[in-house]
Amino acid sequence: MRVFSKGALLCAAVAVAACGKAQERHLEPVPSGDRTMGEEEILATKAGNIYDVIRLRRPNWLQRFGGRPTSLTGPPAEVVVYLDGQRFGGRDSLVRLSATSVRWVEFLTPSEAQARFGQGNLGGVIHVHTHGTPGQ
Repeated sequence: MRVFSKGALLCAAVAVAACGKAQERHLEPVPSGDRTMGEEEILATKAGNIYDVIRLRRPNWLQRFGGRPTSLTGPPAEVVVYLDGQRFGGRDSLVRLSATSVRWVEFLTPSEAQARFGQGNLGGVIHVHTHGTPGQ
């Protein structure tokens, strides 16, 4: 009978878990809830672009978040749009995105947006995931 050290077993367990995580990420289901919208809900609106989809289903995502100004005297911060992890523009840029090309959309609060994408997202983020980015 062969005896393995605790260190060898720990390394093997970590390696197996890491491989499992990589595969899970690719097969990860689309999140659901008030801060996400999946493909089925997007297509059910019959809207042509994502701006109209969000305007119909989650209009609060398009509003200025919490009235937080970008400076003490400035207007509240605007939501920023990210497309597959890359900064895409302001909320009006959503008009350029066809509803049929989108897999799912998520809304990130200002604190979540700053943690994930860094400074400059005080109004929150609408993150659009297209069919070209499976598993994200």
